[in-house]
Amino acid sequence: MKYISPTRRSFLAAGMAGITSAVLGGTTASCQSGPGKLMDHAVILDEAGRLQPWTTYEHIITGSMDYIKHCPTVPTAHGDDPWYLVTSELEGDGSFQRNQNNQGGNAYYAVETLRRYLARTDDREAITPVRLLLDRVLHYHTPADWAWPGVPRTQDDSPDGCYTDTWSEPDKMSMAGTAYLRFAELTGDETFVPGALQIADTLLGKLVPGEETRSPLPFRVNLETGEVLDSYTAGMVFPVIFFEALAKRETEKREMYMQARDALWDWVLRYPVRNNYWSGYYEDVKSNHENLNQQLPMETARYMLEHLDDEPEYAEHIPALIEWVRLRFGKTKQYGATSIREQDVCFKEMSSHTSRYASVAAGWWDACERRGLLDAEKRAALHEEARASLALCSYSTWSRFSKEERSLNYTGLGFVEPWFSDSYFDFLPHVMDAVRLLKLD
Repeated sequence: MKYISPTRRSFLAAGMAGITSAVLGGTTASCQSGPGKLMDHAVILDEAGRLQPWTTYEHIITGSMDYIKHCPTVPTAHGDDPWYLVTSELEGDGSFQRNQNNQGGNAYYAVETLRRYLARTDDREAITPVRLLLDRVLHYHTPADWAWPGVPRTQDDSPDGCYTDTWSEPDKMSMAGTAYLRFAELTGDETFVPGALQIADTLLGKLVPGEETRSPLPFRVNLETGEVLDSYTAGMVFPVIFFEALAKRETEKREMYMQARDALWDWVLRYPVRNNYWSGYYEDVKSNHENLNQQLPMETARYMLEHLDDEPEYAEHIPALIEWVRLRFGKTKQYGATSIREQDVCFKEMSSHTSRYASVAAGWWDACERRGLLDAEKRAALHEEARASLALCSYSTWSRFSKEERSLNYTGLGFVEPWFSDSYFDFLPHVMDAVRLLKLD
């Protein structure tokens, strides 16, 4: 393969040196308006010149959730549907447009958003939009006589609120299955659990050993005929998460689910973690194995952080993954803060990806603090790296087109069209994680 990484040790050493040298020193609580604007907001710097959020994170979280809870609707065959059931992207001013919809990934991140939001507040009204999304995804599971039976259509190329496409992506099926299980755990609503079990049965029947150029589950398939449309994705962390969640819940099948989980995770450690061939995530991108992205290494690093207590050797991989993303997708700085671009073929700065990077860096900082890893100077630099990137994300929120107490969020710096993934579902959980880990509340 072409993308061979340096050793974990060299990445750790070089990465912390790079982060440390890039971070401005000094801390002060006094802030001032900086030169110019980012998106619709005046830049705020502290006396040391470090970027500060333009508003409070509570204001961002509450306003963004209020937008989702009171999302405008459009008529469909199902009635008046909230826009997030129909389309992925809006016009820059927040008006409706029909684009493809990525409902499988949105289901996963909507539940992740809800889990963190309900840990902060007792606002049960936030459950309703998530249940609506899961209901719609479940409604369009495939027929029993298809090659891939009982699984969700995770992408809608004819955005009308009816998910009838004949192709889908197994990593997103896994994400939807995890969303079903975690929603049940969070709310006590077992409606979606049978759907998760059917997804698991189908995926188990499709698993192969995998190799360097073929993942254990394919990236894209024709659901009706079974034709493999793309055989490789580095996104096997999502079925790993799914089978692990199943094993914790379904004790009678625990061994079977854990065997699947272990085989998938062994492949991740053997191939993409070593060669950084992080290809294959975005639904609206044609197959292109040379097109790498930041999403998969960061979500893989997040999974490692969640299991670091049991697998201390992950302390070698996590900083290497953070540094790989910083060097490949984060060379752009905005007022000293690292801004993360999405993927090679869409090389745009986006707040969801910058917040993802910030939350993973914050998780690594927290792990280093608790375990006494790195020296104090490097830990302080890591904290500042995460804090500054998170502050940068604030500037894409509360666009000038926001109405009432509902925050219309841009996708990112220079990318004004809001996406329900990048502006909300795949943005807010990372903000809440980073705020909690960095103790910014």
